Amino acid sequence: MTLYGAVGAGMAVFTRLGFRLRVEGRLELGAGTLYVVTHRSHLDVPVLCGALYPRARRQRQPLPWFAVRDDLFLPGFFAHLAPGRLPLSLGIGDVLAGLLQCVPVRPSTRMRLVDLCRAEPQLPLEALPYATELRARAVCHRLPEPRLARDVLASRYADILWRLIERDEAPAATTAWELRLGQARRDLERLTGVLRSGGSLVVFPEGTPSRDGRVGPIRRGTRLLVRRGRPRRIVPIALEYDRRPGRSTAIVRVGDAVPPPRDDVEERVRELLRATAKEAVHAPA
Repeated sequence: MTLYGAVGAGMAVFTRLGFRLRVEGRLELGAGTLYVVTHRSHLDVPVLCGALYPRARRQRQPLPWFAVRDDLFLPGFFAHLAPGRLPLSLGIGDVLAGLLQCVPVRPSTRMRLVDLCRAEPQLPLEALPYATELRARAVCHRLPEPRLARDVLASRYADILWRLIERDEAPAATTAWELRLGQARRDLERLTGVLRSGGSLVVFPEGTPSRDGRVGPIRRGTRLLVRRGRPRRIVPIALEYDRRPGRSTAIVRVGDAVPPPRDDVEERVRELLRATAKEAVHAPA
């Protein structure tokens, strides 16, 4: 069994222990398939693996690749969960990139503050978002006063460093944003390469978990992924959690496979997800 297969098996066991798993619709794996999935929880990936893994074994099909949030690849991922307790160098990026079928998705106009500090360590602290909060953290823990971006690259600041920032919040960091644009392009090339080589791919096109349970806007990169990757078919999947005392139910609703849309890709994908999620669509008054 490959390491990826072992991880898939482990996630399947985890899902079965934590949830009553119910799959509605035909979940078939196939080459060149783009699975577009609603994003509801940080448990979405293990739940989906719990549904996919047994079928991959029965159908003798490889497990799909996953497009995942980019901060999982960053050194310090665990430190931001426990600031000051774990080193900022600790991460799982090498495992995800080298041993598992995961590809990061890095938006070109948004990044974690830690990315910016690592890209431009000589940037004055005043040019950073949250500079006041970073200074206050230093005072609170009796740390040397930070003056440059490199001065806050420490575990004690990790929770602040993990905040998302937009380009207009740090316009002086031109080098960091140019680097980010190049990374975003390479990520897209890897994802399209998976599809064009006949592989299958799972994406969460909303980008972040929905706060109200409804399908949110679809990110613009979805259009490029469909046009350049040329998947043979698109399969919408809607996840739902019925949380009750005791053992909750995780529902995986699978829609019908459709040919890739040629126009209005984001809107068409959103319509597919809303229909699969059985989300009521109200006509405007």
